[in-house]
Amino acid sequence: MKALSPVQPVAPVVSQPVSPRSALSSEQQMELEVMKLKMDSEEREKRLRFEAEALERKEKIEAEERRELRERELKKEAIERQEKAEALGKKERQEAEALEKEKQEAIERQEKAEALQRKQRIEEERQEKREALQRRRSVRLLRKTEKLLF
Repeated sequence: MKALSPVQPVAPVVSQPVSPRSALSSEQQMELEVMKLKMDSEEREKRLRFEAEALERKEKIEAEERRELRERELKKEAIERQEKAEALGKKERQEAEALEKEKQEAIERQEKAEALQRKQRIEEERQEKREALQRRRSVRLLRKTEKLLF
């Protein structure tokens, strides 16, 4: 065993504030600086990646909204075109029906006119026959009376 020497007073150590950097060697300070830069860079990359992903999500949503809007517009235009086509078809059918009706009415008027002319012609022929018959009777009667008188 070592003999214990009397305790000798040690000069008081004045503690000075030591900055963490000054306590590190220059190589350690450099490594610390590199680590800080690396962490800052990673944090910046992480933030940029987050912002890029958020922007991408926002752009996807906007693109989807634009696509949906375009689809609605195209559907609306298609419906309008279909309605116009149906209205035009209906108008054309109505015009064709009106034309057919006018044609049918003209045919009926023509048939009535022809029937009336036939009726008048028949009546005229009957009248002529009656008159001819009447003249023959008159002529016969006149002959008979002449025979009787002469």
